[in-house]
Amino acid sequence: MKNKIFSEDEYNQAYRYCISLSGDPDEAFDLLQASFEKLLKRGVEDLESPKLYLYRIIRNQFIDLRRKDKTWRFNEFHEETNIIHLNSDRFDDILATKDEVETLMKSMSPEERELIYLSAVEGYSVTEMSELSGTPRGTLLSKLHRLKLRLKKQFPNKTAEQTG
Repeated sequence: MKNKIFSEDEYNQAYRYCISLSGDPDEAFDLLQASFEKLLKRGVEDLESPKLYLYRIIRNQFIDLRRKDKTWRFNEFHEETNIIHLNSDRFDDILATKDEVETLMKSMSPEERELIYLSAVEGYSVTEMSELSGTPRGTLLSKLHRLKLRLKKQFPNKTAEQTG
């Protein structure tokens, strides 16, 4: 019997990553299948990190599909000269109900959902997210900072310091 490339947990993480990008379980499943197909055609024997490579395939596949459908919007970003250093890269100090999270996720762009998923759910560092997405670390820090400010503004009475 052949060894599995990924554990069941890693498959589920990859599926959740697809959902974070697409926002739709059916589209996420199709995205995951197409990405695994590309990974298997390429081969994983010489890859240092098959999971990281799979996530990059998923992300690129998603962007390619959106470009093809003309539904991918690129937000122009101007790198600021002052990089904002956050005390925490995570969103642990913002509390919200399940319904609020669902509503919020539907209102977010795929890029924002990806940042939240990778940071808050998977616990990736900004450096790891930078490697995965090919986006400069400073750019991600700025985007995370703005996203965190927006969430705090949207949920002003729901921070962990106030409830704990």
